[in-house]
Amino acid sequence: MSVLDARGAERSGVGASVIARLLETARPLNVNDSDLTPEMTVPPLNHVGVTEMIFPLMMYEVGAFLRHSKSMAAFDGSWHRLSDYKVPLSEKDKVLDELEKILENKFLRYCYPVIPLHILARGVVRVICGRMRLTTRHPR
Repeated sequence: MSVLDARGAERSGVGASVIARLLETARPLNVNDSDLTPEMTVPPLNHVGVTEMIFPLMMYEVGAFLRHSKSMAAFDGSWHRLSDYKVPLSEKDKVLDELEKILENKFLRYCYPVIPLHILARGVVRVICGRMRLTTRHPR
């Protein structure tokens, strides 16, 4: 199940499907468009650092975190539970800190502050994490 599928299910009030937990999508390659040609017979090698695939890779990491993180197991793999007032704020912060650390270590540490795509990526991660933190504190 993609992050967009999960978000759509959450917004419609049906939640994530049990069957969706059995689905796995291969991690996208960390490559640039220029690495791909029509004549290719084998996939290109993954780059280390940031490529043009930074946004799809970050979305994949968020989805993988939801499905496989031990921290998210307590929340039944759903962001919806992060807004539950019964869950202590310290537990919610721990989960969000872990996700932020993953995104920082895998992507943001490679970003240069003068490259527009990198500036945008940093900003998007900060906005997403900030919105999630706001949701944990103000569930409405």
